[in-house]
Amino acid sequence: MNFQQVKSANGQNVTMFGTFDEIGGVSLNQNQKQVCKCQITDDNGEKHLIRIYNQNMPTPQLLNMRQQFTLSSYQGQTQKGQPYTGYSGFWDDRAQVSQIPSNAPPAPYNAPQTPPQPPQAPQPPAQTTNAPNNVQMRMPDTYAYPVTPETADRMARAVVIEAMLRSGRKPLLSYVTELVDYIRTGIDVANIPDPDEEITVCPHCKKPYPDCSCKPAF
Repeated sequence: MNFQQVKSANGQNVTMFGTFDEIGGVSLNQNQKQVCKCQITDDNGEKHLIRIYNQNMPTPQLLNMRQQFTLSSYQGQTQKGQPYTGYSGFWDDRAQVSQIPSNAPPAPYNAPQTPPQPPQAPQPPAQTTNAPNNVQMRMPDTYAYPVTPETADRMARAVVIEAMLRSGRKPLLSYVTELVDYIRTGIDVANIPDPDEEITVCPHCKKPYPDCSCKPAF
């Protein structure tokens, strides 16, 4: 309800909602009843001065607060003889009133923002062999003589033994065999057992390791 509906009721009481813009002082009328002149704005934005007759009068703390009123209109004249429409009635001080008018536009919908994802740390490369650290084992790309399975195994052993010597480890037979198999076949060995047998005799010239003259070295 609003001022237009109160005016159309021709003096009948109408319940409406309005927001306090001004709250005047309390005085007594000719019948010794309390009266307070206030200005309110209805939900359509129309504002008027009203006279309210209440036992409990509004206080300045209610300024800009939406409240419920029971008002009626009346016709009067100014001192200059100009007609006007006045409004009087009661402030429904015990009514529970929402501060959001029913004709208020809906609040805009704000889609939730997706928080930025932190950059992922690079994954460490997977370890595929148990070869000595910092030693790159690679078979030669070219050979000075025809490649046979026997020469391929010899070259693989030479690469493994050289890598182990450079890393300060003793060339142990079981460990060398495991690594040669990996180089030749490409099959990774998940758990290589601890070697317990040292290479002491060359399998080709049958000489002790310090006296071996095979090229390349076994």
